[in-house]
Amino acid sequence: MQFKSNGRVTGAKFFKDSVEGKAYDSTTVYVEVGLDERSGAAKGSATTGFAWGDSGNYQRIKHLAFPFEAELTYELLTNGKGESKQVLVDLKPVKQA
Repeated sequence: MQFKSNGRVTGAKFFKDSVEGKAYDSTTVYVEVGLDERSGAAKGSATTGFAWGDSGNYQRIKHLAFPFEAELTYELLTNGKGESKQVLVDLKPVKQA
């Protein structure tokens, strides 16, 4: 299941290397998310890292000034055992007026 949301991208990093003979190639994007204020024990926002494909995705946004607003497309995935995670599948910077 996919869904879209607008958000503030605060950072990004990539990793492309080989560790003990196994190749890795990934990008992580950090997005500002609201803290759960319902309990009264938290207020404001924090950043959460989302996996976003390979290092080519980092190359698409590295020239941008951070932080920036973006339209984010997520996919909700499950392992079938009750555990789920959100994976970022697309990011489109929103032009500022």
